Parts: sequence; C-alpha cells; structure tokens
Amino acid sequence: TIENLGSWRSTPLLIAITQRQNTGLRLHATCALARPQFARGPYVGQCRSTLIRLTRDPSPRVREAAALGLGRFPSRRAVQALVGCLADTDIYVRLAAAASLAGMKSREVRRQLRETAETGDSPARVAVWAVLAVSGDKKAAAQLAGERRNLLSVGDERFLASLGFDKDRSVKVSSPSTEQSPERAVKGVDPVLGEWYYRQGQQLASLGISALASLAYRHSVESDPSRIDAKLS
Repeated sequence: TIENLGSWRSTPLLIAITQRQNTGLRLHATCALARPQFARGPYVGQCRSTLIRLTRDPSPRVREAAALGLGRFPSRRAVQALVGCLADTDIYVRLAAAASLAGMKSREVRRQLRETAETGDSPARVAVWAVLAVSGDKKAAAQLAGERRNLLSVGDERFLASLGFDKDRSVKVSSPSTEQSPERAVKGVDPVLGEWYYRQGQQLASLGISALASLAYRHSVESDPSRIDAKLS
C-alpha cells in the first residue's frame, strides 16, 4: 500500500502516483512525500518540485497536504508557492500554507516574506503579515493592526480568526475557529491521514505555534475520531 512506501527509494513511484486521476491515490502519495525521510537523500529536489506542482492540484485536500508538506523543503521556490497558496479559495489550503511558512525560521525566509508583504499589489499581503505576526514578529503584528482600515474579504476575516486574531487584528486570542464548511467534511475514517496531521501538529507545537498546532490536531481527529483523546506534545 502507498502508506508503507516509507523509503526515499520509493520517490519515483510516489511521484508517478501523484499524476494519477484518482484523488485518493494522489492525496496519499502527497502525504507520503511530505514525510521527514523524503526531505533527505538524492530525490529532495524532485520531491520539492512535485509538492510545488501539487499546490495547484484540482483537489483542495491535495493542495492542503502539499502546502503542509512543503514546510519540510524550505527554498525560495517553495516560499513563493506557499505565498501563492495564501490566496487560495480554500481556507484550509491557506491555513496549511500559513503553518508551513510559520515553521520556516530562517532569516532568508523572513526577508522574502517581508518583501512580499510590503508589495502593495500582492493578493496575499494581509495573510503574509498574519503569518509573520503569528510567528512572533512584533513589527508585523503592528503592521497587521494598521490594516484594519482596509476593506478585507470575508475569506480574509475568517482566515485571521482561524489563526487566533481578534477583529482588531492586533491581539492573538485563544484557539482557532473550529468552523468547517459542509463541502470540506471528511468522508469516512482515514487513520493514515489522521496520523499524518497529528505529526504535523506535534511539529508546530514544538515550534510554539499553538494556534496552527491546534488546527492540525483538529484535522487529525476529523480524519480519525479515535484520536480524540490524544495529546499534542
């Protein structure tokens, strides 16, 4: 099965599976490529390029998994792809991109994000300021507060609320929104995805990004309700 293809040696096969028409196969192959062991070895470049391609997949769940996975493959191209995901029509894709970008701690990534945020015509400008703010950048938090006079779409408002920002966009509050649209409801139990989202949550929790860690944990429970009593550490 796809979930047992845990070695980087299976990379060419998994990449081939991501080009199949079956959405479920593409999703599982995408999750497999996002595992830590695939961020090492001779196929790192191919994995990164494949995940970047999958951020434009027709399925929002595949795009979301690819966006989460790209956090393990930091590069200028990966950051550009993730910034593009911050303008996705699906809020969970946007939140996945935010999680990956928030987890990239290098100065180069922060500089690239600031350049994007300071570009007035960037459709993801507000979202990028939010990612920097949720990562602990006080200057970005102040800039985000200044954006309150700008007209934001309903999608922007929901995105900021899910990250834990209140309506003045300057204070991070409690846990992210648990609202889920009917079309995004997970159909059936999928323990493999449940485990994958749970591990993503653990990684985010270790980085101190609690709001996004809680979101990943909720996704893991949606995929596998038996994880309801699991704890993020």
